[in-house]
Amino acid sequence: MTASIWQRAGLNGTELRAVGVNSANPRGLVAAGPALYRSTDGGANWQSAVNNNKITDLVFVPERGAFAGASAGCLSGLTAPALFSSDGGAWSPIGENLYSITPHPRESAVFYAMTCRGVVRSADGGKTWQPLASSRANNHDGALLGLALSRPEVLYAVYVSEGGGILVRRSEDAGATWRDVAPSDAHGPIDVAVDPFDPQVVFLATSSGLWRTADGGGTWERLTRGLEPARRAEGGLELYNVGALAADPRDRGAYYLGTADFSSRGVGVLATRDGGRTWSRLGDGLGNRAVRDLVVLPQPHILYAATSDGVLRLPLP
Repeated sequence: MTASIWQRAGLNGTELRAVGVNSANPRGLVAAGPALYRSTDGGANWQSAVNNNKITDLVFVPERGAFAGASAGCLSGLTAPALFSSDGGAWSPIGENLYSITPHPRESAVFYAMTCRGVVRSADGGKTWQPLASSRANNHDGALLGLALSRPEVLYAVYVSEGGGILVRRSEDAGATWRDVAPSDAHGPIDVAVDPFDPQVVFLATSSGLWRTADGGGTWERLTRGLEPARRAEGGLELYNVGALAADPRDRGAYYLGTADFSSRGVGVLATRDGGRTWSRLGDGLGNRAVRDLVVLPQPHILYAATSDGVLRLPLP
């Protein structure tokens, strides 16, 4: 494969929301869209594993299995089962309306997840979940969760109000206590990435642009160089076509931003190698596909994208 060209990895023509890659066996893939799909040969062939169109995120945990977060929407009053599979083929429920499932990098039985009411924690591999009561935010629903790989007791929980306003809360003690650290002008949370090397650095992708903090949320800046607003809403609010965000666990300062809009179109994937100061287009061949999820495989170094037209991958230097 040519390093500068995105290559298809199956499910052509399928509108996807998430992709997961088994780092212990990169030929094992899962993807979520109208159903939950599985591949055991690196994307050459796919099978429908579960008829579930509420999957929001996917994560593989080496030596344990795959987890699929799910949500029916906080305002719907409905439930959707989050799922677990040891092999990607047979899936079983592990809870309802659990999403942004986040494994502890050093304790294989410990997981965190977001719910509409706040953060929950599991100490038994996802069999049972306990709410972290102090994480709750009044008048906001849970949206996203990020964990610092270099210091896993540091968590960032992202909440959204009915009007789209964002609240970010930070914990430095594994969720026992929290404090508010949100950027005041951000709207419409889409994705969050905590720097794998520095727990103070967080990127927050929103419909109002990409935000970055280097001091644990004390101050935030909106990154604009190489990132142009897609359009302006009423009142002059700039809206950005942001679909996904991923930090590179191998290369310090490297991040990837997928683009998407409400009509399932995008302008590719943007990359930064300098911690977000500058961004440039990454690879050719994505066309106008919307990118809804990005996953970085550290070894071999490959970027996977869940798009409006299947799974694509790009070898990284």
